[in-house]
Amino acid sequence: AGGLVGVVEEELLQPRPLAHEVLLFPSDEARQKLCSWIGSATTTLECCVFVISDARVAAELKEAAARGVAVRLITDDKTALDGGSQVFGMASAGVETLVDPDYELKSGAAPVPRHMHHKYAIVDGRVLLC
Repeated sequence: AGGLVGVVEEELLQPRPLAHEVLLFPSDEARQKLCSWIGSATTTLECCVFVISDARVAAELKEAAARGVAVRLITDDKTALDGGSQVFGMASAGVETLVDPDYELKSGAAPVPRHMHHKYAIVDGRVLLC
């Protein structure tokens, strides 16, 4: 079939291989695999992590941004200030960066403490790393 029906049949109705593996850190092998996934990004790379202190991972993220990938980073405000944090260097290199605020303010309520502790990335809107 051609046209829209063909696209639907080819892109949406065909089974896709499902791959999964566990990357445990710290590990050189896990870092290499993570950097490979980052390096494979062609359009978008959305990262939500507690901290980035590994200079090699930060370099891959900066390189992705330099080659035109829309890289977005969300991280914890306190760990962004830790020694060895790569967050501000990435922001300076063009990585869109957001740090969580210390408190969520709700009208009429006491401030609620926040602590961003997620660890995942989405590569090109199709590959989830967590």
